[in-house]
Amino acid sequence: MTSPLWIIDEGPFGLLSLNVDHGRIASWPAGEFAVTGTTALAAQRDPSRMRVGALSVKSQEQDGSVIRVIEILTDTDAARVLYEHLRKDQVVASDDLAEHEAIAWALTSGEEAILVTMDRRAALTALAELGRGRVAHAFELWTHLFEAGRIVQDEFVELCRHTLAKDQGLPGIPWYVQKMPTQG
Repeated sequence: MTSPLWIIDEGPFGLLSLNVDHGRIASWPAGEFAVTGTTALAAQRDPSRMRVGALSVKSQEQDGSVIRVIEILTDTDAARVLYEHLRKDQVVASDDLAEHEAIAWALTSGEEAILVTMDRRAALTALAELGRGRVAHAFELWTHLFEAGRIVQDEFVELCRHTLAKDQGLPGIPWYVQKMPTQG
């Protein structure tokens, strides 16, 4: 069984870039994580340069970048879904563009892909368009990375702490995450 592609939205990608050692990211396989072209472009504006650094990490296990950039090419099914369906009534050109790119790509790529977001509207749109099991909150990705041994306990705790601080409306760190041995 192949691993799904985790398409990481801008918010979770920023937290990952800032809180996980890039040397550790290099130990991850290539091809399991991605960001959209819009998220990669936004990384250029990050004053810490940590997002650009995370995008440049090459896998020690395989050829290629650990975090790949997925682009929507013109005259493709993904472009049609993006511009004729998801964005046909969009007033502000940049609103939700990264999320819409991820959804359009996931719908048409033929790959098993999961959108990771902390944005409520993006999560609901992805749930409606992609169906259950293809959209995840950042806490789910952090749990996956920790259980797979890809991040250490301190990174996991920091990711959870920062995620809760940035999320609008969660009552706390999700119950299942709190019950993990590190959160107790």
